[in-house]
Amino acid sequence: MRQDNILGLVGALVALVICTLALPLRLPGMTLMHIAPNWLLIWLVTWSLNRPVVIAVAAGAALGLLQDGMAE
Repeated sequence: MRQDNILGLVGALVALVICTLALPLRLPGMTLMHIAPNWLLIWLVTWSLNRPVVIAVAAGAALGLLQDGMAE
């Protein structure tokens, strides 16, 4: 792999971890009528814009399982 590919992968993983950790946060001004944004879904949509459909669907399924695992 080239260095820019590795940096892109590391950047995507860091952003994914940040979005995962931001899911349970309820900071003032972040909610609208007690509804918070789904950060994993926002990350998935922006990440999958330039990816093939099969890879985006697989990432969506993996993130769905991750989010279910974090549920109360």
